[in-house]
Amino acid sequence: MKLNVEQTKIIEMEPSGHSLIKGVAGSGKTTVSVHRIDYLRRYFCPDDEDNILLVTFNKTLVKYIEYQYQALKNANQEPMDRVFQSNSGVDIQNPDKIMHDYFVRYQKRHGVKYDIAKPYTERNALKKAIAQLQEQYPEVPLLSPKNSSFLLDEINWIKACDIPDLDTYQQIDRIGRASEGEAAHWPCMYGKKSQFTN
Repeated sequence: MKLNVEQTKIIEMEPSGHSLIKGVAGSGKTTVSVHRIDYLRRYFCPDDEDNILLVTFNKTLVKYIEYQYQALKNANQEPMDRVFQSNSGVDIQNPDKIMHDYFVRYQKRHGVKYDIAKPYTERNALKKAIAQLQEQYPEVPLLSPKNSSFLLDEINWIKACDIPDLDTYQQIDRIGRASEGEAAHWPCMYGKKSQFTN
């Protein structure tokens, strides 16, 4: 594929930390990424410790980029390149794999073994917690086993947003969480209405 001026500019940019390539489907992001890896490795990775990490959306794209990169690398390998080429690493990953690797390393470093809870285990634990809290807060209608799916979803959302405390949770903008009519009746567990908006 022939590269256009914009693609060439991105590929040959001097490295200055992390880069994020965005664009619509079919705009050439993958092509740019593959050529960028090759360019960085040729001109900016003289030492074996100089490594490149490319993070992409899913496992299928990882395999495709690895294949394309190997093909480009083989096509561009001049005899002099082989002499001066470093053994720097190129790692092509998706976010799930990176997080799982950190999870495994954490367990090894701390000498622990954790299993990722199955959905039914999460639901059962939440139902037990709801039963205990119902006794403590009988006036809160949200604390009911019939709301367990909503509560589990809310817990996951709180964790994903890294919400640190109750005050932040109470004040946070709820765009995208639910429609106004659907969520307006959900009181917060501490008596204040959740602030849901479209």
